[in-house]
Amino acid sequence: MLRIIFLLLLMTNLAHAEITDERSNVDYWLGRIGEGDKILYEPAQTKNFPETPTVSELKTLIQKLHGKLNATPELLANRNLENLSEVNVRYGVTVQRGNIRLLPQNLSGELFDPLQSSAIDPAEAVLILHESADGKFYFVQSKNHVGWLNKLIVAVTDKETCQKYFAPKNFLVVLDNKKTVADQVFQMGATIPLSENKAAILPTRQGNNLNEILVEVEGAEGFANNFIPCTANNIVRQAFKFLGEGYGYGGLKE
Repeated sequence: MLRIIFLLLLMTNLAHAEITDERSNVDYWLGRIGEGDKILYEPAQTKNFPETPTVSELKTLIQKLHGKLNATPELLANRNLENLSEVNVRYGVTVQRGNIRLLPQNLSGELFDPLQSSAIDPAEAVLILHESADGKFYFVQSKNHVGWLNKLIVAVTDKETCQKYFAPKNFLVVLDNKKTVADQVFQMGATIPLSENKAAILPTRQGNNLNEILVEVEGAEGFANNFIPCTANNIVRQAFKFLGEGYGYGGLKE
């Protein structure tokens, strides 16, 4: 694994050094990996929603999330902690690419934004745990992150429907560094649920609630019908798809 990390660091430097010899070709690196097709990790998809936190646990999580970042009293007040007396979980699905924030505030416009936690793809299930004082943000828990998410990114639904996005039975996985489907941008590793007819199920917003459209994607390049094996060779192949791409902190640059 250390060898793989070393190779990835070398490839990152290639983009800055503008090396154009054989080292800028993926095959150069694949030929230097021993047992490159050995399975390193077997995926285990989480099928159950996270446990609901208590009021005390949720308050502590919200308070600690932004760490030692300086924040104005107005921004801290927007966390709405004084009105957090019970946790009433609602279920939601993201309808477009969005930004999970450490505090309930929109982007600063900079590629390095200290309040940015992570980007989130469309068609991701989230638990809605709390709401900001100004009514513009939900505090959500996704499969991998917690934080504040603009409410306009989320369509509210029921638990059963949300489960379809949290642990889909049939789905596509994005293999390219990013793919656009029906004007929605998905990053590498994103999953898109499939209907029985193998059409992509894309969530949209109707008022505050979830609506769905079907988009034909069968035969489209840049997708797989399951997660590809976690091997050293596949890690290098996937890493090379980002070569030359600009970087924005926490996914700020699509």
